[in-house]
Amino acid sequence: MKPSCFAAALLAALSLAPAARASGMISVPLAGARLLTVPGQPAQVVVGDPAVADVTVQSRHRLVLFGRHVGGTTLMVLDRQGRLLLRANVMVAAADDGGVVIHYGSGGKSWVPGGLTAVAECGPGGCGPAVPVDPQPPAKAK
Repeated sequence: MKPSCFAAALLAALSLAPAARASGMISVPLAGARLLTVPGQPAQVVVGDPAVADVTVQSRHRLVLFGRHVGGTTLMVLDRQGRLLLRANVMVAAADDGGVVIHYGSGGKSWVPGGLTAVAECGPGGCGPAVPVDPQPPAKAK
Protein backbone atom coordinates (compact mmCIF):
# COMPACT_ATOMS: atom_id res chain seq x y z
CA MET A 1 0.00 0.00 0.00
CA LYS A 2 1.36 3.41 -0.90
CA PRO A 3 2.13 5.73 2.04
CA SER A 4 -0.51 8.25 0.93
CA CYS A 5 -3.18 5.49 0.70
CA PHE A 6 -2.18 4.16 4.12
CA ALA A 7 -2.41 7.64 5.67
CA ALA A 8 -5.82 8.22 4.10
CA ALA A 9 -7.10 4.83 5.34
CA LEU A 10 -5.78 5.49 8.85
CA LEU A 11 -7.37 8.95 8.94
CA ALA A 12 -10.71 7.52 7.78
CA ALA A 13 -10.62 4.79 10.44
CA LEU A 14 -9.80 7.25 13.20
CA SER A 15 -12.59 9.61 12.19
CA LEU A 16 -15.19 6.82 12.56
CA ALA A 17 -14.34 5.96 16.16
CA PRO A 18 -15.29 8.51 18.83
CA ALA A 19 -12.36 9.33 21.04
CA ALA A 20 -12.57 8.52 24.74
CA ARG A 21 -12.81 11.76 26.65
CA ALA A 22 -11.05 11.94 29.99
CA SER A 23 -12.40 14.92 31.85
CA GLY A 24 -10.22 14.52 34.92
CA MET A 25 -12.30 15.85 37.82
CA ILE A 26 -15.97 16.82 37.69
CA SER A 27 -17.24 18.69 40.75
CA VAL A 28 -20.92 18.51 41.66
CA PRO A 29 -22.57 20.29 44.58
CA LEU A 30 -24.30 18.16 47.19
CA ALA A 31 -28.00 17.87 46.22
CA GLY A 32 -27.12 19.68 42.98
CA ALA A 33 -26.75 18.68 39.35
CA ARG A 34 -24.37 19.19 36.45
CA LEU A 35 -25.17 18.82 32.76
CA LEU A 36 -22.61 16.76 30.80
CA THR A 37 -22.25 16.47 27.03
CA VAL A 38 -20.61 13.34 25.60
CA PRO A 39 -19.14 12.99 22.09
CA GLY A 40 -21.29 9.98 21.17
CA GLN A 41 -24.56 8.30 22.09
CA PRO A 42 -24.37 6.74 25.57
CA ALA A 43 -25.60 3.17 25.90
CA GLN A 44 -24.13 2.28 29.30
CA VAL A 45 -23.30 4.47 32.28
CA VAL A 46 -21.17 3.15 35.15
CA VAL A 47 -20.96 4.99 38.49
CA GLY A 48 -18.44 3.54 40.92
CA ASP A 49 -20.41 4.46 44.04
CA PRO A 50 -24.09 5.22 43.32
CA ALA A 51 -24.53 6.45 46.90
CA VAL A 52 -22.26 9.42 46.06
CA ALA A 53 -23.52 10.33 42.58
CA ASP A 54 -26.28 9.34 40.17
CA VAL A 55 -26.67 9.86 36.42
CA THR A 56 -29.70 10.21 34.16
CA VAL A 57 -29.49 10.12 30.36
CA GLN A 58 -31.33 13.25 29.18
CA SER A 59 -30.87 12.99 25.40
CA ARG A 60 -28.63 11.45 22.72
CA HIS A 61 -25.54 13.34 23.87
CA ARG A 62 -26.49 14.72 27.29
CA LEU A 63 -26.36 13.32 30.79
CA VAL A 64 -27.36 14.87 34.10
CA LEU A 65 -25.02 14.10 37.00
CA PHE A 66 -26.52 14.43 40.50
CA GLY A 67 -24.58 14.86 43.76
CA ARG A 68 -26.15 12.57 46.37
CA HIS A 69 -23.57 12.31 49.18
CA VAL A 70 -20.30 14.07 50.02
CA GLY A 71 -17.39 12.06 48.66
CA GLY A 72 -15.86 10.86 45.45
CA THR A 73 -16.50 8.21 42.83
CA THR A 74 -15.73 7.42 39.21
CA LEU A 75 -17.92 7.80 36.13
CA MET A 76 -17.61 5.93 32.83
CA VAL A 77 -19.90 6.30 29.81
CA LEU A 78 -19.78 3.75 26.96
CA ASP A 79 -21.50 3.55 23.58
CA ARG A 80 -23.27 0.48 22.10
CA GLN A 81 -19.98 -0.94 20.82
CA GLY A 82 -18.43 -0.66 24.30
CA ARG A 83 -16.18 2.25 23.36
CA LEU A 84 -15.38 4.64 26.18
CA LEU A 85 -16.98 8.06 25.59
CA LEU A 86 -16.18 9.61 28.98
CA ARG A 87 -14.10 8.68 32.01
CA ALA A 88 -13.87 11.02 34.98
CA ASN A 89 -13.46 11.25 38.72
CA VAL A 90 -16.52 12.81 40.35
CA MET A 91 -16.28 14.85 43.55
CA VAL A 92 -19.45 15.77 45.45
CA ALA A 93 -18.84 18.55 47.97
CA ALA A 94 -21.00 20.69 50.22
CA ALA A 95 -19.17 23.99 50.63
CA ASP A 96 -21.03 26.97 52.03
CA ASP A 97 -21.01 30.24 50.11
CA GLY A 98 -17.62 31.78 50.72
CA GLY A 99 -16.23 28.44 51.90
CA VAL A 100 -13.39 26.43 50.47
CA VAL A 101 -13.24 22.78 49.48
CA ILE A 102 -9.78 21.25 49.34
CA HIS A 103 -9.31 18.25 47.03
CA TYR A 104 -6.03 16.67 48.06
CA GLY A 105 -4.66 14.06 45.70
CA SER A 106 -7.61 14.16 43.31
CA GLY A 107 -5.70 15.36 40.25
CA GLY A 108 -5.02 11.90 38.87
CA LYS A 109 -1.22 12.03 39.28
CA SER A 110 -0.96 12.72 43.01
CA TRP A 111 -2.52 9.64 44.62
CA VAL A 112 -1.77 9.44 48.31
CA PRO A 113 0.59 6.58 49.25
CA GLY A 114 -1.39 3.85 50.97
CA GLY A 115 -4.26 4.08 48.52
CA LEU A 116 -6.53 6.82 49.89
CA THR A 117 -7.35 10.20 48.48
CA ALA A 118 -8.40 12.66 51.16
CA VAL A 119 -11.02 15.41 51.02
CA ALA A 120 -11.34 18.14 53.63
CA GLU A 121 -14.20 20.63 53.60
CA CYS A 122 -13.59 24.07 55.03
CA GLY A 123 -16.16 26.80 55.55
CA PRO A 124 -16.72 29.84 57.76
CA GLY A 125 -17.04 27.60 60.85
CA GLY A 126 -13.81 25.67 60.25
CA CYS A 127 -12.83 22.50 58.46
CA GLY A 128 -14.64 19.19 58.57
CA PRO A 129 -13.15 15.69 58.67
CA ALA A 130 -11.47 14.17 55.65
CA VAL A 131 -13.61 11.82 53.58
CA PRO A 132 -11.91 8.86 51.85
CA VAL A 133 -12.43 8.80 48.10
CA ASP A 134 -11.68 6.22 45.40
CA PRO A 135 -8.77 4.08 46.68
CA GLN A 136 -7.47 3.29 43.17
CA PRO A 137 -6.64 5.53 40.25
CA PRO A 138 -9.14 5.10 37.40
CA ALA A 139 -8.28 2.36 34.91
CA LYS A 140 -7.05 3.55 31.56
CA ALA A 141 -9.09 2.71 28.47
CA LYS A 142 -7.59 0.03 26.26
